[in-house]
Amino acid sequence: MGCIWLATLGVAACGDDPGGAGGPGAGGGAGSAPDVVRPQATEVLSAQVSQVTLPPELQGDSALRLAVTTDGTLVGGGAHGLYRLGDAPAQLSDRPVRGLAATKDGILVATDQTLLRWSGTEAPAPSPLARLLGTGQPLALATRGDEVWIGASDALHQVGGSSTLRFADLASVSRIATFAGATDLVLGGPAALRVLRQTMTMFQTNQLDDEVPMLDAVPAPGGRLLGLSGGALLERVAVTGGGAWRPVALDKDGPGATGVEALAVDPVTGSVWVVHAMGVARIEGTRVATLARPMGLGKVTAALATTDGSLHLYDGTKVVRVATDTSGTGPVGYASHIAPFYEANCKRCHVPLGRAHSLDGIDAWKTEVDNIIVQLEAGNMPDDKMPLSSGGPGLVRRWKQGGLLP
Repeated sequence: MGCIWLATLGVAACGDDPGGAGGPGAGGGAGSAPDVVRPQATEVLSAQVSQVTLPPELQGDSALRLAVTTDGTLVGGGAHGLYRLGDAPAQLSDRPVRGLAATKDGILVATDQTLLRWSGTEAPAPSPLARLLGTGQPLALATRGDEVWIGASDALHQVGGSSTLRFADLASVSRIATFAGATDLVLGGPAALRVLRQTMTMFQTNQLDDEVPMLDAVPAPGGRLLGLSGGALLERVAVTGGGAWRPVALDKDGPGATGVEALAVDPVTGSVWVVHAMGVARIEGTRVATLARPMGLGKVTAALATTDGSLHLYDGTKVVRVATDTSGTGPVGYASHIAPFYEANCKRCHVPLGRAHSLDGIDAWKTEVDNIIVQLEAGNMPDDKMPLSSGGPGLVRRWKQGGLLP
């Protein structure tokens, strides 16, 4: 565990060991045999699978980065520059790209020297955030709601509204995994894989490699932390003196998932994508939706989740896009997304004079949105255990994060 002094807050960031308290089925202290974490509800993932055309300059690039603009334009970057992708890919910049992040002001681009911003119409321009770096070189980008996190050669930076924080003890962070509303960030770099947890007054750090040799890890809602070790999917449970890891299954009866190639976390909802030898799974609380492995997809070297709810799978030569029916190029609205979801999944019980309290209308959904997300992710709804259609818990989370639009 590490301590970080927060000059802005005037407190020392150190305390108890950070880590997920564990989802359903948590149990066992240090040294006890781990339980297998199993979902309470499973279903088939409804998705459209398509291949993204990459320009020759990005094919085979081990450092490929992707982001989506608010109007649905897919942007890719790597060692040979920044490109607008689609049927006719076009180069936007020839500067090597180390990170991409979708923000309300456009796509933030970390090059080998500075930060740029692409608004979607003109060539990328210098970003005002570049002044934070000083002589440091940007290495990674991520967003957590309205916050921007910048990993640089000399420090980790947090930019939120009118305030900024600089973590000098966290230098050379080259990968940041988090999502809107998360308490945790998983930080990757040459030194170790670490988790940074925020509380009301402090930040705590913990080095995950001290517990289990960890290839990758991502945070999830509820303070959960999922990791990839030796091809196995694991979940961390905080115990006295550290953390214990237990296997995670993707079905109700099987053992822990193996043959896992990559993990990704949805930057808006916190849904965790798991790519394994037999297929793709999306974990939303205690609910798991699965999809057969796309045809012709080689071993996945990177799984990249974008703000439109899509997953992009890169096997070193091509990108396959998995677009679920909860995604779209625009924001989630009540009339366009939530009402059809209600009709398909909730109306048979939640109607006026029905056997459950009414959820008919946008006002009822606004009032109940947090409880609806909890119940869906826990697998408690639908009460008849019918598979969800026209969306899932992530759709409702995306509606909430987007401002509960009509």
